[in-house]
Amino acid sequence: MQASLWLVPLVALVGLRWRDHLWWAGAEALHFGAVWLYLAGVSVPDRGLPSGWYLVALAARLVAVIWLAVTVWRTAWRRVPADVEDLTPEETDPLAGPLERVPDALLVKVV
Repeated sequence: MQASLWLVPLVALVGLRWRDHLWWAGAEALHFGAVWLYLAGVSVPDRGLPSGWYLVALAARLVAVIWLAVTVWRTAWRRVPADVEDLTPEETDPLAGPLERVPDALLVKVV
């Protein structure tokens, strides 16, 4: 589960729909449960998850992670030209708010 936490900031930055995020989170929860049930089956064979079902949960997680990464990439790729590159130098960022037309400044403090 920790291996796919790198997708969380990407999902937040791109502004992905909740539906897409929840499919991925559901697959992660399914995989989490499957791991522990599979480990329970290693210690007590008649009370755990069979290896075939564990592989199904693992494959579902893998598909969900790949699908989410591709969806994030496609959403970010489509958004760049429409939001940034189409602006002429005279236009400003529509989301700038009070920082619209404020010159850039570099402040370096040496202590």
